[in-house]
Amino acid sequence: MKATERAAKLRIAMASIMAIAGALIATAALSVTSGSVAGATVVWSPVTVVPGSVAPGGFQAVSCTGVGNCTAVGYDGNHQPIYATESGGVWGTATEVLAPGGVSFSGVSCTGAGDCTAVGGDSSAKPIYATETAGVWGAPTEVRIDIGVTAGLGSVSCTAVGECTAVGSVGIPGSHGYPVSQPIYATETGGVWRTATQVPGSPSGSGELLGVSCTGAGSCTAVGDDVIEPMYATETAGVWGAPTEAPGFPCCAVFYGVSCTGTGSCTAVGKYGPDTPIYATDTGGVWGMATAVPSSPSGNGNFNGVSCTGAGRCTAVGQGGNGGQPIYSSSMDVPSPTISSFIPTSGPVGTVVIIRGTNLAGATKVTVNGVTATINVDTATKIKITVPIGATTGKIKVFTPLGKSKTATVFTVT
Repeated sequence: MKATERAAKLRIAMASIMAIAGALIATAALSVTSGSVAGATVVWSPVTVVPGSVAPGGFQAVSCTGVGNCTAVGYDGNHQPIYATESGGVWGTATEVLAPGGVSFSGVSCTGAGDCTAVGGDSSAKPIYATETAGVWGAPTEVRIDIGVTAGLGSVSCTAVGECTAVGSVGIPGSHGYPVSQPIYATETGGVWRTATQVPGSPSGSGELLGVSCTGAGSCTAVGDDVIEPMYATETAGVWGAPTEAPGFPCCAVFYGVSCTGTGSCTAVGKYGPDTPIYATDTGGVWGMATAVPSSPSGNGNFNGVSCTGAGRCTAVGQGGNGGQPIYSSSMDVPSPTISSFIPTSGPVGTVVIIRGTNLAGATKVTVNGVTATINVDTATKIKITVPIGATTGKIKVFTPLGKSKTATVFTVT
């Protein structure tokens, strides 16, 4: 089942361009749309379609050099690689890159506006790369592999012009004559690509790396899946560690893209089940649970690539439902509510309590030791409640769409 659900990336890179589809879940099913980053709440915008592409198609990766300045790549219904640029927060039309039929871009990394490297695969199931210089894309070129027959590169990360790391997978003979995918990586140094090499130690004996982000030469984080669960792998001082399964999913999830703003500070995106877009964050080297984001206006979809310019400030791209149009979504960190004081500190049921703090507007619930109180006044800095019947001595908690906060001390019910 996993083979049919995964990779709008390496399936494409390995000559299955049109195999992206999916039973789509309604947008209303995506009830959780935010998560916490460094004491703030990350809020993703609704997914939006980029104009100009020939359906079916989609974006597979994105790279941003600043807020609102990004380049996305993928493929279209003409079996041609495409790109689109965002400048000043406005996306331009998706445009084809002239290449032999069957070529698709799966990953992109930009070191400056108009200076990017893209990777993917061609119709003969060989890994390829292409470079954009001063806004002009060159012809795709094959990267050598040292094992296997078929391979594709799913993602690339460049720390400077001509200094890149790409990851993907290679098909090798397995037991019973069936091919098994193994994760690979390739490096470019001084503008020269070296032979792609296997990353050992996939948890299930099979797997692929679909996204990579490097914060320096020889310091990278890659994500993908091992057929069973999403996984990640890290490179330290030029040495890759064995891939590790990410927590939170028993089955049927995959990470397609990752972006790191520092060592141990990353955001990964992908999908769960039959095309629910998800993201997860790595904070201090520990991966959190994946979370759903608002889906495309035409249905659902999946995220294939992400680029972050700071913690909680990311742009994700992918493929939406109903024809597979290119989509994007962006996130921003919004301060969570805080409580600085409350008066009085004690009183009987029916007492009016004034709570002061920040980001309190839009409170959905206030409780006194777990019992819901009536909200009389609600502003950004003040909430006025009435102590409810049944309340007992305990802390006051405020819940808003951006998070929750509780008092440092208890309110005493007399």
